[in-house]
This record gives sequence, structure tokens and C-alpha cells, in this order.
Amino acid sequence: GSSFPALVTSSVIFRKDEPVGLRGAIIDITERKQAEEDLRKSEEKYRILFNNASEAILVVQGETIRFANPAATILSGYAEEALYFRPFTEFIFPDDSDMVHEYYRKRMAGQEVPSNYVFRIKTLDGSIRWVAVHVALVDWEGGLATLNFLSDISEQKRAVEALRESEEKYRTLFE
Repeated sequence: GSSFPALVTSSVIFRKDEPVGLRGAIIDITERKQAEEDLRKSEEKYRILFNNASEAILVVQGETIRFANPAATILSGYAEEALYFRPFTEFIFPDDSDMVHEYYRKRMAGQEVPSNYVFRIKTLDGSIRWVAVHVALVDWEGGLATLNFLSDISEQKRAVEALRESEEKYRTLFE
């Protein structure tokens, strides 16, 4: 009396151009349906994490941005479509571009480079933001890519600079 998901195939049997019966097979696809449901749930969990992460997440492959989460669009000011398939170096402050590009090139060649470092980006409105990045190599659609997690540290940089200036000012007054 139970039911199960099944794949049913059938064909008509003809004798002298007259249908005389059916031939068919019924295959239990319970395991396949369960695997599909598990995969759907897993993808949904990762989509929720990716879309709601406070860090900007970028996948860079072939020196172009292939994937970005909503936080990346907020940080950069660019729409998602404006980020895709553009060289990632277009968004890096010119003084930092060579360093970041060299780290990327070496990482893709299998050489040891820092996985955590700091650099500046240019936003759509022309402002400069400091970011701390954590980079990992990943397989993306059958090819090698980098998975990049960027955190905006601009306020921290400003606070450190203000503290340095204040200490310098008081040191000068004291001396």
C-alpha cells in the first residue's frame, strides 16, 4: 500500500499494425530523488551564507572576476554585472595593483605567497577603500581560480592614522 517515486517507460506492442499490448518498466528512483533533495538543501544553505556574508566574496579566474556576492557590490559600488568578466586589477588602487597582481600570478603558478594581506581598491564613486583579503585556491567550473574574502578595514586604517598623528603631535609638544 505504499508509494514511491518511479521512472516509467513504456511502448506499444503492434501486431500487423494493430496495437495489442504494452511493454514497460518501472524503476524505483527513491534514492536518486533523495540525493537531488539533499543537493538542493545543501546548495540553498551555501547560497544563504554567500548572499548574507558581511565579507565581499569574489571568485577570480583567468584574471577576471567570475562570481561576486552582494557584499562585493556594496563594497565596490558596482552592480554585479559590472564586476563580471572584467580584470580584477581594474578595481585595485594603482599603487597596490602590481603587488596584488604578482601575488595572484605566483599563487596560480603554485608558488608560496601570503594568503592574507592588505591593499586598496577604487570604488565606483572614485573613493579609495582599504581591504584585508584572505585568498584560497579553488577548482571553479573545471579550472583553477582564487576564492577571495575581502573585509573593509578603512575605518580601522583611519583610526590608526589618527592615533599616529595624535601621538606625533603630543611627542612634538613634549619635546
